[in-house]
Amino acid sequence: ENRADFSFTEPFFLDRNASITNNIFTTVQEYPESNYNNEREGGGLSILYNIGEYGSQSLGYRLEKRNIVAYDGAASSIKSLAGESILSAVTLGNSIDKTDNRFNPTEGWATSNRLSLAGIGGDKKYFKATQSFSTYKEVIDENIIGSISTQVGYIDGLNQNIDISDRF
Repeated sequence: ENRADFSFTEPFFLDRNASITNNIFTTVQEYPESNYNNEREGGGLSILYNIGEYGSQSLGYRLEKRNIVAYDGAASSIKSLAGESILSAVTLGNSIDKTDNRFNPTEGWATSNRLSLAGIGGDKKYFKATQSFSTYKEVIDENIIGSISTQVGYIDGLNQNIDISDRF
């Protein structure tokens, strides 16, 4: 995978306990065993704000130009997805973090969900929902931490095929 990503976050947007992030990116994922490349470039804007001591909520928008390049020998299912498309998606996220340290947890748990709707402009239309949960427990002093994480997701193509970039 070749990736370039420029991101800027203002942590106290409008002097409030909210952050705003914008980014631009370009990514080329090569799948030589399947004879195709997945090229994506675009940008996004999101705002995150705290809800109480442990919760946060985010609202974001992403615009992305995609190109699936199928080479000789690619499966017919890949060839049927080949070509350029535009993704325009709005995402709402919620999270609760009850860990002792958000960046290097040793105790506690965290959960989050994301709801995305694509199709406000662009070629791709879908509804996507994900839910994740992680728990952390110190096993031996601070050097060995046990962790269990799970994630579940659902996507509905809204009367169209799900692009290979959006599948789980």
